[in-house]
Amino acid sequence: MRCPRSDVGLSRARKVLSGFIIGMLPWIRNNWPWQLAVENAFFVFLPSILLSGYLFAFRGMPVWAQAIGEIMPLTHFMRIARGILLKGNGLWDIAPEIWPIALLPPLP
Repeated sequence: MRCPRSDVGLSRARKVLSGFIIGMLPWIRNNWPWQLAVENAFFVFLPSILLSGYLFAFRGMPVWAQAIGEIMPLTHFMRIARGILLKGNGLWDIAPEIWPIALLPPLP
């Protein structure tokens, strides 16, 4: 007669093993460069969105977060878009925000 507790342990072991196998499938099928690109995109997009002033007021952020946000191009793009769409700014009004975006290297 088998102990029911051992069946629970085997069931858990099977679930963990199947999770490892399913997790290894993209690596086995050589899809890992695509998966790696998507995962790395989160390291760029998430801080950009959070620190650009899109979700939270930029001036309400701590000074260190504002300093990091000033480096990101999305911050300047948001200021340009808001200036044009909401305030009707012209080229001379948005010129201080254009040069940080112009410094970006062109995409291949």
